[in-house]
Amino acid sequence: MVISEDELRAVEDWQFANRIPSKSEAIRRLVQIGLTLDRGVSDAAEQSAKAFHTSFEAVFNVSRAIEQHGISGDDFLVQLLPVLQEQIDAQKKLSDTILGMRTEVNALRSPGKMEDAMELRSTALDEMKQASDEMTATLQKILNKKLQEQSE
Repeated sequence: MVISEDELRAVEDWQFANRIPSKSEAIRRLVQIGLTLDRGVSDAAEQSAKAFHTSFEAVFNVSRAIEQHGISGDDFLVQLLPVLQEQIDAQKKLSDTILGMRTEVNALRSPGKMEDAMELRSTALDEMKQASDEMTATLQKILNKKLQEQSE
């Protein structure tokens, strides 16, 4: 394998910083990290683009409805809440992808600490799910209240 002196120095610095026993092991792990990030970044970029598109489309559609039909603030809120839920779900999926990449990379950096990395990921996913569930419940309560007020 041909590698420049600067690249070799960077590998050695990474090897030392991460306490990797050999240069070949450091190179193997760096290749795994690169492959993991290459896969994950594509997924994360796609999910981010979808989340952005969903948000943009929602704002455009709601704005157009307001202009065309003179929708009241309450009606606007009723239409906006499901869109916000979609956005929350898209962001949750994106966060999970990024967190998964970080967990895999951290596990490759730290020999023998895969269990710690997986526990950290599990805890973060649980916290993210709890926050998402709370946000969903709050949005649902608001939507139900507005729908009830409209039916009265």
